[in-house]
Amino acid sequence: MLLFVVGALLVVNVWAVVDARLAATAAAREAARAFATADSGEALAAANAARERTLESQGWARETLVAGASSLPRRHERCAEATATVTLRVDPILLPQVGWTDGFTATGRHTELVNPLRGGLEGPELPAPGEGGSLCS
Repeated sequence: MLLFVVGALLVVNVWAVVDARLAATAAAREAARAFATADSGEALAAANAARERTLESQGWARETLVAGASSLPRRHERCAEATATVTLRVDPILLPQVGWTDGFTATGRHTELVNPLRGGLEGPELPAPGEGGSLCS
């Protein structure tokens, strides 16, 4: 019976880490997309709000957030790569005779490219029609 209880607690701990990884990845994806599609002056605030909304909708408290949208570029311009990183702290359910007291972390990352054809933003000059070439080089 004790073996069953320990095994069940181990499965619950593993699932908590998997759930945190899924939530962190979803929050990073939404933060990067919000940054890439926001107006220039609101990009970072939009990314942070999207991250918070996503974590809240999946039942993760703000206190579990270790690091937020820390890799987003300082400038919001065409062709910028917006990489959002979200790390969540998972407190384990303690198992008998196992010293997991520090907990675990789960990290999710997602990268979006700010639209190279988008107007109203700074960035590389667009090639003339028919000129060809790469938009983001």
